[in-house]
Amino acid sequence: MLRTIAIALALLLALGCAPRRPAMSERLTYEKPQAEVGVVQWVESRRIAILVVGAETPRRYLRTQETRVFLGDQEVSWAELRADQAVRFQSVRGPFSPDRVTVVEILQGEEEATVRRHVLADGERSERIRWTYRRNLHVSVGRGS
Repeated sequence: MLRTIAIALALLLALGCAPRRPAMSERLTYEKPQAEVGVVQWVESRRIAILVVGAETPRRYLRTQETRVFLGDQEVSWAELRADQAVRFQSVRGPFSPDRVTVVEILQGEEEATVRRHVLADGERSERIRWTYRRNLHVSVGRGS
């Protein structure tokens, strides 16, 4: 009896200490990437936050080794991304982690202006709704209210 418990404990210990495969956490799912547009809020070496049309807060994405950045038809480095740029991007959900950006295209010209207009219009509309809601709040203080 004692021997079977010792074997079971050794087996559990071996399974618990088994090395994890880090490649699993980096592997992307096979779902089709979703294309969206937005304005970059901030960029770090491994992450990016983009305010998407219709969203109140920026969405955060992780960068992978497969992430590609384009300016026009030319591929550029991740360092070319700056806050306040209008972008078109594709992302997928990782199997054990948040969304990961796969392609970022820096927009220029009329396309950039259109995306900015839509993002700013949505931001102003949500701000107006928020202030209207706050202004219409009624707070009663006192007896019998």
